[in-house]
Amino acid sequence: MCDKSAEKPEQHVAEEHSLNGSQEDIQYAPSSIRYPKANLYYAFAEDTHPTTRIAVSKSLQREKLPPLVAPFNETVQMFSSADAAMTHYLLTDPPSFVVFGKPGLNSVDLASAIADAWNCILISPSLLIQEEIDADSEKGRCMQKTLEKGEQLASDVVMNLIRCRIQKRDVRHRGYVVEGLPLIPDKTSFEDGQSESCKDQLICEMCDRTVSCHQSDKLADHSVCKLQSDYEQQIPQQIDEIFNKLQRKPSIIIYMVCPKPDVVIMREHAETAAADTVAEDILDEESHPPLDVRQDTKEQPIVNDDRRNNYSERVPDVRREVELQCDLYTRLALPTIDKWILAHDPRRVIRVDGRGSTQRMFQTLDACLRMLPLQPSILPKQMTVEKVNIEEGHEEIFEILRQREIVSAEFPWRLSAWKFFCPVKLALGQKEDRCKEYTVRFLGYIFFLSSQESVDLFIENPRTFLLPPNPQPICKIAVIGPPYSGKSELSLRLAKVFGGTVINVNELLRNCPNNIYYMNIDEYDGNVRNYDEVSAWLCNAIEQNIKKIPREELEDELYKDGGYIVDGIPIYAWIKIFSKIRFMHVVVLFEDAYTSNTYRNSFVLHTRHSEYQNTLYEYRRDLNKMNKYLQTLQCNTFFINLANIEDMTENVLDNLRWNFKPATNDKKTETLQGTTSTENNIDEETNEDEEEHFSRVVDLETAERLLACGYYFLSPFGRWCPVQMYANVILVAHSPNFPFIYQSQIYFLSGEEALLAFSKEISKYLARGFRLPALPLRIAIIGPPKCGKTTLADRFAKTYGLKRITRDIALRHVLKHYSWTESAQVAKEKLQANQPVPIECVIRAIEALSLGPRAASQGYVLDDCPLSREETEQLILSGIQPMIVLDLKADLPSCLNCLQTGSNDGTDATVSSDFLARYETWQVHQASFRDWLKKFSRNVVELDATDSKWRVWSVADGAVRLRFAEIALYQRDADLDKVHRLRYMCVSPFEFRERQSQYESYCPACLFREGVVQASIQPTDNQGVVQYQEHFYWVCPQHMAAFIEDPWQYLPPINTASLPDERLQILEPVIDVEHSCLQRRLRLDGWCPVTYVDGPADRRLIRGRADLAVLLGEEEVYLLCSEECRDKFLARHGDYRNVEITPAHEVDPRGLPDILERTLVKEVVEAVKRVAALRPKMVGLSAAASAAIHIGVHLKTHHARADANETLVYELADKRMAARDEIVRIVTDIVKTRPNPYAEHAVDIGCNCCPGNRECLFD
Repeated sequence: MCDKSAEKPEQHVAEEHSLNGSQEDIQYAPSSIRYPKANLYYAFAEDTHPTTRIAVSKSLQREKLPPLVAPFNETVQMFSSADAAMTHYLLTDPPSFVVFGKPGLNSVDLASAIADAWNCILISPSLLIQEEIDADSEKGRCMQKTLEKGEQLASDVVMNLIRCRIQKRDVRHRGYVVEGLPLIPDKTSFEDGQSESCKDQLICEMCDRTVSCHQSDKLADHSVCKLQSDYEQQIPQQIDEIFNKLQRKPSIIIYMVCPKPDVVIMREHAETAAADTVAEDILDEESHPPLDVRQDTKEQPIVNDDRRNNYSERVPDVRREVELQCDLYTRLALPTIDKWILAHDPRRVIRVDGRGSTQRMFQTLDACLRMLPLQPSILPKQMTVEKVNIEEGHEEIFEILRQREIVSAEFPWRLSAWKFFCPVKLALGQKEDRCKEYTVRFLGYIFFLSSQESVDLFIENPRTFLLPPNPQPICKIAVIGPPYSGKSELSLRLAKVFGGTVINVNELLRNCPNNIYYMNIDEYDGNVRNYDEVSAWLCNAIEQNIKKIPREELEDELYKDGGYIVDGIPIYAWIKIFSKIRFMHVVVLFEDAYTSNTYRNSFVLHTRHSEYQNTLYEYRRDLNKMNKYLQTLQCNTFFINLANIEDMTENVLDNLRWNFKPATNDKKTETLQGTTSTENNIDEETNEDEEEHFSRVVDLETAERLLACGYYFLSPFGRWCPVQMYANVILVAHSPNFPFIYQSQIYFLSGEEALLAFSKEISKYLARGFRLPALPLRIAIIGPPKCGKTTLADRFAKTYGLKRITRDIALRHVLKHYSWTESAQVAKEKLQANQPVPIECVIRAIEALSLGPRAASQGYVLDDCPLSREETEQLILSGIQPMIVLDLKADLPSCLNCLQTGSNDGTDATVSSDFLARYETWQVHQASFRDWLKKFSRNVVELDATDSKWRVWSVADGAVRLRFAEIALYQRDADLDKVHRLRYMCVSPFEFRERQSQYESYCPACLFREGVVQASIQPTDNQGVVQYQEHFYWVCPQHMAAFIEDPWQYLPPINTASLPDERLQILEPVIDVEHSCLQRRLRLDGWCPVTYVDGPADRRLIRGRADLAVLLGEEEVYLLCSEECRDKFLARHGDYRNVEITPAHEVDPRGLPDILERTLVKEVVEAVKRVAALRPKMVGLSAAASAAIHIGVHLKTHHARADANETLVYELADKRMAARDEIVRIVTDIVKTRPNPYAEHAVDIGCNCCPGNRECLFD
């Protein structure tokens, strides 16, 4: 790791196994039930134990909670036109926020900043009460009386104000941000009876019932007088109502993190700064500014006075009061908040540091929101027409306005589909085309409105007037035609298509009084004598029927006029009717001669042909007069010649559908005889502009301004590069970005290469539907001192834009910016006393850095943390648990080498002395901690730090990418009804036990197919852990693919196999065989039963190992000799547990002859005969020893139950001895053939004095 070579990292093998290879072509459907998920999936609030969260997540399934936020659409939506993109935006709910945090935090300022930046409506209890008092309503006066007495308002009153505000029109378009919930009471509401306020509350209740948004939300007459126990129900209900009962639920949850001691300090400072002005903020509106005054200090941790409960009097004992409120919040509110956080999309839960300034919190929030494909609500803006000549035409005014207040000359405003008609009036069933003075720009279009009132309604909520089927056709139609021409059938069809009511004139005439119209005769019969009286009566009858048509409610107090279609207006009455009743469209049916059409063939007899021809002649004569009159009316007239059209109804519908869109020319009457209208010049010009800007690159500032005004929309990729998402790699926020406009949407490309690739193959990058979510990456790097942790952490931080966090950096940050906090004060005292800082203070400091903008959005890497089990547990309790842990392995010489390589100041000896102390301190508990971390986290990557930098980085980067890809895949597909892999989801043993199925840690496929009880062997590995619906399973590698493809075939009711009553358990630590308890439970005297049963025929006995022990039930312990034997015993313990092993005893030598005689006598005789025949003689040994060796070798090679390998060895030895014996025999025979002089001739070896006398030699 000390290698200074700057080599590029290799493409790790694991990258090839990224999501490109793990994606499946199977389309899974979303699950209808909200099943609990892995603990790493969920977002976090604060101060909640993970075991509690696991239990709560399991309860979500039983509660059957409704879906909160629709999951992100994984398929990229492409729009063919700007109108389609605008419609999609209008159909999308605006972003809404809810801010939670302990009482005393500055949530009002944060909510106000969010409302300003995202164009939302700020909903705060204090502001709503102030608005109600300022309105001087009966309810407001009642509230003011209660507050003047120093009493609190009932929570039901405040909740009803919030409920009513959320249902107003502007919230439906702009969204909202709610703060100040839940309403935590203070000490006075627990001690005082407040009987007088109960009387005032009754008045409030009556007022509330008058303006209540829900009939079921009635106030109780004793709501203010409730005791403390009532809040145990009210506080959770307030939170539940936000997510469960409101029609518009919040899409983003913001949680302000702050420890209770720091909240107390902040409130004490706020109370001192407020100087007894808390209670007066609401009441004295003349001498005090509004309650939403914001502070804008950059790094000022002490916030302004709390406005969450400003509608109550200040109590003197601030510390005790705040502690009581925080305790009540932690006990009642936090569990409910955490429940809804668990149920929420974790990508839409954002934590901020409640101790920081408003600006600091908003920076973190904004960085996290930019990770999502969301943009602020776009508001309509009224344009000024002061310098425009109102006398000019619509087209001239539009040409002037389209270049005003534009982002750039390249992006002029466009004319909307409503042309020069007021969209508000059209939506209300009226038509107003004299709109020149009041113009509004919205979503890149200019809208002309009829009055300032219409402008206000449009700005408040334009969705009401722009959403389909708008431009709404005005259904005020008159149908005129000769008898039997199909008028009634046409009117019924028009009423069905355009939602109007048919008024049949013939039916009205049948009810005409006899003194006016005494006969029911045909329309053009000359017997009708009093035309004026009949026309007046008929006009009045039509008016009365129009008034009876119900009005359609669009929104609050906005009603649309009912549509009507008058069928068969007589020629003699048309002047009277048209002068009093307004029609937007007149359909005139005529024919030059008698024509056979669909309707007449059904109702007219051909025998009446001549009579009908006379009627047509009279109809055409009056029609010419009516045509001149219709041209003076403000309506569209359609003349339909039945002689040229076979299917008259479809032709009329086509013409009406076209002309129901407002026209732009001044011509009000058109004669349609099978012809179509042409586009005007403005539409052609707009289409040319859209084609010109269909795909192009703009600068970053222009892109932001285009998004802000709604000229273009943010793509489904958000601000992430689609090329990066296509590659399914860890997303990195690059700068600068290249905004690219394509089909009414803006895409942000991460570089020139990505821009070039995207512009060449746009459809390629937009067609892919399995994009990964943008998640912050959390890594921890541990290891001995000076092993290269910081080098590796810096590389990760630089490559992926992470925040590197160490203990020193975190403590310095807290001591500098949050020196007033309790943890900073404790840390300062310990450091000054040269003592170690407590773990809790260190983790609080790390938490503060992790809530910064960069760490919260991109992620962070913990350098040299955690170092102990306590630190790991504190990280989990704080919600900053690392996803992946990189463990660097290095010995002392390697660390010393890195230390000396990095030190150039000539103080190697001194530094090494300090370093050795650090190394020894680290080495004390590192072995046990590493073992525990691998078993608990189960996502630890071990790296050899002695390798080069290039090698360590390559392995680490590949491992991180592989694991993070699967984590992101689980995050994306968690709600799909499929099997999810959990091998890198940090599933702890406790979590697995809590979520395991009836098969526990055993493979259900092995149990079903083979009847084998197969369990996980490695306790530190989650390779076989999967999740299906609410349970976790362990599946062996052989059945993993089949289980993922079809899990139901291995689960009940198909799988009826069950686990045995007695469970096998691997005893992980090395057991003490000599311990008395184990001696009592040890079976088979410690012999390995698998080797004894499955071994050779001689039933070999091998002692089991103490580190391979298995517990069966509660009282049986077995020792195995190898891991292979342990696996066999775990799979089929029934075949081995009942075996009887009789160990070998010492043989009595006195009984040996008898044993040999009964067992080995034959082999021994053959061996003796062979030795007697061969008479072997081994060099250096006696004849007896040589014979014994040969007999032993003969017995070994002829033993029937001997091991084959052992027999082969002795056969080779026998051949070797035979060859050596042959060499001795050959040498002996050769020596015998040589003459021996001492053997053939006698030699006198006596002395000289006595030849032949040998005894003299011994004298």
